[in-house]
Amino acid sequence: MPPEAVQHESVLAIHGMTCAGCVSAVESALRGVPGVSDASVNLATEEARVVLTDEAAAGPNPVPALIRAVEGAGYRAAPRADTDRTDRERFRLEDERANRRRLRIAVAFGVPLLAVHLLVRDMAVARWAGLLLASPVFWIAGWSFHARAWRGLRHGMLDMNTLVSLGTGAAYGYSVAVTLAPDWFASLGVSGHAYFDTAVMILAFILFGRLLESRARRQTGQAVKALLTRRPPTARRLDAPSPNAERRSTPLEALRGGDWIEILPGETIPVDGLIEHGATEVDESMLTGEPLPVPRGPGDPLAAGTINRTAPVLLRATRVGNDTTLARIVRLVEEAQGSKAPLQALADRVAGRFVPAVLGIAVVAAGAWLVFGPAPSLRYALISFVSVLIIACPCAMGLATPTAIMVGTGAGARRGILLRGGEALERVGRLTTVVLDKTGTLTRGEPRVAAFHAATGEDPARVRRLAAAIEAGSEHPIARAIARDAAAHAAAGAGRTAATGVTITPGHGARGEVDGATVRVGSFGFAAFAGRASTELRDAAEAAAAAGQTVAWVGIGSTTAGLFTLADETREDAAVAAARLKRRGLRLVLATGDREAPARRLAESLGLDEVHAGLAPEDKVELVRRLQEQGGAVAMVGDGLNDAAALAAADVGIAMGTGTDVAMEAADITLVGGGLGAIADALDLSRRTRRTILHNLFWAFGYNVIALPLAAGAFYPLTGWLLHPTVASAAMAMSSVSVVGNSLRLRGWKPGAD
Repeated sequence: MPPEAVQHESVLAIHGMTCAGCVSAVESALRGVPGVSDASVNLATEEARVVLTDEAAAGPNPVPALIRAVEGAGYRAAPRADTDRTDRERFRLEDERANRRRLRIAVAFGVPLLAVHLLVRDMAVARWAGLLLASPVFWIAGWSFHARAWRGLRHGMLDMNTLVSLGTGAAYGYSVAVTLAPDWFASLGVSGHAYFDTAVMILAFILFGRLLESRARRQTGQAVKALLTRRPPTARRLDAPSPNAERRSTPLEALRGGDWIEILPGETIPVDGLIEHGATEVDESMLTGEPLPVPRGPGDPLAAGTINRTAPVLLRATRVGNDTTLARIVRLVEEAQGSKAPLQALADRVAGRFVPAVLGIAVVAAGAWLVFGPAPSLRYALISFVSVLIIACPCAMGLATPTAIMVGTGAGARRGILLRGGEALERVGRLTTVVLDKTGTLTRGEPRVAAFHAATGEDPARVRRLAAAIEAGSEHPIARAIARDAAAHAAAGAGRTAATGVTITPGHGARGEVDGATVRVGSFGFAAFAGRASTELRDAAEAAAAAGQTVAWVGIGSTTAGLFTLADETREDAAVAAARLKRRGLRLVLATGDREAPARRLAESLGLDEVHAGLAPEDKVELVRRLQEQGGAVAMVGDGLNDAAALAAADVGIAMGTGTDVAMEAADITLVGGGLGAIADALDLSRRTRRTILHNLFWAFGYNVIALPLAAGAFYPLTGWLLHPTVASAAMAMSSVSVVGNSLRLRGWKPGAD
């Protein structure tokens, strides 16, 4: 069997879609282009993701052919790279303004038309006045429906525009005929009643619904726009890391990694970087959702979009442009909002067959009224035909899923929870087990000094200071921990002691000269002089080892001077987060590469159900698969490169935002702030979004199940009910608005609720 062809994705911005039928039409047009293996269109984001085979991608640029196919189906298209967010917003506003102009025309001519019909309804003057007043509405305000319906019919595609054009055209055409040839209709025993007001009011209600819907849909896309407003247009770049260096206001696009950038109090940080000079407090609520500023000093990272609060700092850029944390968040949110849930695929398949089915129902209903209906049967047949066509618009079905995903992912993004898309939302609802990595997930992922012991007769402050001098230039986690501990215990105003001749022996430790003495920091065999240490130091080391802690020995000259015990501290919120997950009926499993004893102690302290220690990355994948075989869906929570494979293998991968890029790329959900409490929040938001989708689909399908028989007149023999087309148009418009409105309720979601 030949190897599977490599696939490439192209993204197009699509304009002019209004319903799930439009989605189906655009997808069909795109799939008909040679070299396209699949196409997925999202109504809410107005984007099409087209998967091309490697052969098509390697040939001439396929995008023009894709655009021609979309335009042939009656819609506008452009490469998303050429249609930035500002252009897309402009197109949406233009469509909204056009709908507003059409609505004004419908109202301006419709109000006097209604007055005429109420005063002199069936008189000849009313019919002629109706023709004069209704024609501008039908041909000008309704032209977009007729033009799109005609283009669709030319390509064998039926959508909502087909239903609206046929429905209003039937009412308008019948009224024109009655106006021009009333005697002929009278000879058939049919009254000269015209339905100009019906055609006009149908268009007015639909245009009004479109206007409300477009406004509501614009609100669903505010999350990305709000994120982008956090990015300043320029930065203050310095030529050198000096207070006297020249400062230049530089556009963000011109910044490069390694640039020196000054950030004053109150300014938004433009790029990701490390503080080189200065200390301040930073508002990181964009990342973490936490309102209180956090202290940041030399060596600490800062992220684009966060706000410097208290003091100026000098930043050295590490990530700029599309590589910053903020840009990656925006990219993940856009991908999530453009994704399609499996439930939406079902709705799109139904919508693709829905319009032809509705046309069939309308014809059958009209025929039944003509044959079996009371006199005047032609009037009843016309009413049922128009009502069925108008009320059955599949807009609500097309908007049910994408609007909920857009609002849900936006609500999460504002609080540091990035949901990758629809498929993950589906699986979250079935979760039974959560597998938790230890280091960096349940613990901080960075060792801290738990205790320091100086040998009898040694000055603890001196031993700390000399050890810190040796470790000052190292990036090893233990070295950083010792340096931080020494800084925390230094006397006020004390300067830093410098070390010379520092050499590092990988896996053992570091040595150098400080204040004329040889200082060694590292393992017992490396740092303890001649392998000797006092009884109290040996007892402290054994107790630390029994507790699963790491020991770093300090030797000064010919003396074993002390030792540091280091531990990876449990996160403060770990116990609360574990309890919240257990209250949701989830089974909690610890999976770690650490030793059995410390892993079990951590699991017992947090109340976890199972412990699997000493696991390699492939062992974590195997564990996830075993749990999946036991039934239910499995979530994996991790932060490191070693967790990436397990994150991808799990039904739902959850990456801590403090972890590696590889882990975040493999995950379905990313917790940007890294707080463990966000795990339960992410699951809650996912489940609530999924419930909203199900509610939307229930009402969208249920509306049509009830409305179609009512519009066709199925209840007339029992109840005398026959739905007027004007009422049908109002119901159709409100069905779409109600689905979008229900989705917008997700904007009020708040984390932390149990």
